[in-house]
Amino acid sequence: MTTNRHEEKIHRAELLKQGKNKCTVCYAVKSVAMFHRNKQQQWGISSICKVCTHKRRVAWYQENATHARDYSKAWARAHSVQVQQRALAWNRAHPIRRREIVRTSTRKRRAKKQAVHEQFTTEMERFVFQFWGSRCAVCGETKNCCIDHWHPLSRGNGLTITNAVLLCLRCNSKKHAKLPDQHYTPEFVETIRSRLSKQEQQWLALPLTLAEFDDICNLDAIGVA
Repeated sequence: MTTNRHEEKIHRAELLKQGKNKCTVCYAVKSVAMFHRNKQQQWGISSICKVCTHKRRVAWYQENATHARDYSKAWARAHSVQVQQRALAWNRAHPIRRREIVRTSTRKRRAKKQAVHEQFTTEMERFVFQFWGSRCAVCGETKNCCIDHWHPLSRGNGLTITNAVLLCLRCNSKKHAKLPDQHYTPEFVETIRSRLSKQEQQWLALPLTLAEFDDICNLDAIGVA
């Protein structure tokens, strides 16, 4: 048993020299970038990869959701000044990401008031801006553009990849809560419908592995434990 552990340490040391490490859970050899730093470990790096760590955290959180929420709230109340300082520092360091989070939260709050369930992510938001070339779908304006419900939220239509268009503030205000057929010509409505179909196809064709890896990194940043 001692010999096997000694051989494992030697093998791990050789891997680390190559910028790699072996996960003790999935036994996969991965780049050291896929492992968290851990000062308590001999080489200052965790023996479990980020993917397996993420799975363990999610499983623990699902089993102990109430305890985790209560603990987080209690800690935040006891360290309110520290929480505020962290939030201010993060907001200053990530202004673009902060605006994305605010927009996502605002959309969810508006949808909740209309009893509509929405799962429109920041990744979807970035994709929609890219798909429409950061231009208004109606007039082609590039300034003050925002994502709008093609079929209005007030009529019970949530924001999805098939219902998200880019409109400038002027065109958005003109359309307001009207249905597309009530405000635009049948030809223009059909053009947008065709583009929305193409938008969905391109979104579904994106590699999901990249989005999954981003989710893992985001959960690490949030601190799910």
